[in-house]
Amino acid sequence: MNNIVDIYTNSILDEFCCYAEIIMDKYYIPSIFEELTKEYIKIRYYNTYPAKQNYKTTVSYYFKLKVQELKEKYKENIVNIEFMEEIFQYLTYLETDVDSDEVNRIEKNLERLVRNKYDLKKDIEFSKKYKEYRKKRKEFFKAYETNDFELIVRNTKYPRLHNTILSSNIEMPDLYSDLAIVSTFNSGIIKEDKLFVLYNLIGIEILKEILDYNYSERYLAEFDVNLFKKEDKLARLLKIIDNDITKDKLCFKIKYTELLENKKDVFELINAGYNFAVVKDENYSSEFNKLFKYVLD
Repeated sequence: MNNIVDIYTNSILDEFCCYAEIIMDKYYIPSIFEELTKEYIKIRYYNTYPAKQNYKTTVSYYFKLKVQELKEKYKENIVNIEFMEEIFQYLTYLETDVDSDEVNRIEKNLERLVRNKYDLKKDIEFSKKYKEYRKKRKEFFKAYETNDFELIVRNTKYPRLHNTILSSNIEMPDLYSDLAIVSTFNSGIIKEDKLFVLYNLIGIEILKEILDYNYSERYLAEFDVNLFKKEDKLARLLKIIDNDITKDKLCFKIKYTELLENKKDVFELINAGYNFAVVKDENYSSEFNKLFKYVLD
């Protein structure tokens, strides 16, 4: 099981490389183009650098810096890099859903470019590949759709910080009371296993926001300290969110008493880049305020 953002951005990298190889032909240098595309992904999806006037300006500004860096690094390949820069505006446009006529128009524009400027006597045709990648993107999101569970998102007293609740829509036999169902759903192995569903649904929510250039929202999520005794299971669970942007946007809730009992394990995860919000009680010590971004009532 891999992180949702990683899976999606790796697909974008693969897609861009496919188109670039078709367009650039003998000018295509995989290692340099991958370096440029990975930097674009860092800017566009991971929001790595300080923002400029708006998100599109931010992407353009840092992308140009990377192009200049590559020209200085690979002086013998400046023409190749300039070619990459010229086609990139078309590739980023193809990240969205584009109809067949528009794809054909892009192909024709690129044909004129490669023939007139780079003396490549070739037809450019990647519409079939585009349809395959577009289908793959739709299937990716569809795979996380479920009628059995619903992610409920609620605001908190902190701006842009949301609490998350995993609601179950699974039909249960009438012989079980509502209290028994809730108790079963929030205890033991089921409590641990539902976190796999919860973190995946939050991951999809985060990715959708990134696609809309929204990098500001943060999410609180349940965490089960019993998983500290199950290293393999905890490792599989954390792999879902083992990604810089998901780590930044997702925060585990932990009770103060649980923190005191599991300080070593909690601090190890904090040092690994994961975030925790402590739920205080009457015995809470304010010395922990500096260690946690969020302290909850």
